[in-house]
Amino acid sequence: MTNTIYVGNGTTGTLSLINGKKCNAGNADGCGQHVTAVTAGTDPIGIAVNGVTNTVYVANASGTVAVVNGSKCDASNMSRCHVQPATVRVGANPQFLAVDETTNTIYVANSSADTVSVIDGRTCNADSKVGCARVRATIPVGPLPFTLAVNEATSSVYVTDLGASTVSVINAKVCNATNVSGCRHKPLTVNVGRAPGGDRGQQANEHDLCHRRVLE
Repeated sequence: MTNTIYVGNGTTGTLSLINGKKCNAGNADGCGQHVTAVTAGTDPIGIAVNGVTNTVYVANASGTVAVVNGSKCDASNMSRCHVQPATVRVGANPQFLAVDETTNTIYVANSSADTVSVIDGRTCNADSKVGCARVRATIPVGPLPFTLAVNEATSSVYVTDLGASTVSVINAKVCNATNVSGCRHKPLTVNVGRAPGGDRGQQANEHDLCHRRVLE
């Protein structure tokens, strides 16, 4: 592990890298310094790290996921931080993403498309870009998917649906980088409280705005 904290800077289209060894609860010496990296997109929001391949995946609201080399852009090695990373085209207005390291799969919530994109982390990572040309599959979920969480023990992916006050439960056993047989089926949902994972009103306005722009 590189002990690096990656922060998405939405207004500048960059990442800030914080050295966790020198900026933590017991040591503040390095808290006044940070490194900036490019994300090859605009308004980066969600960030997920695959520790197996040392790859940092960044969701850009412009419709892509940046694939950053975590071994050459971290707190101690910044040699590739200013090199434009490879990107994967996903659905409209991607917000957050999550990694299932057991299957090397990245799941991306596309808020304005009501879908989750599946990226093959075996062929789209810090060392290989062959699979970055396209997503492995697209999953239909509830309206305004926002945040995600993976339970590797049960092979489940939980997605908050802001537009319906539900959580979609994806079966990762049949929808992952190697097996996409179950990706076309809409997952079961669980009713939860209002605005799960975020501000429903704000996201709804962004959702409507995106659709208006497409229609124009």
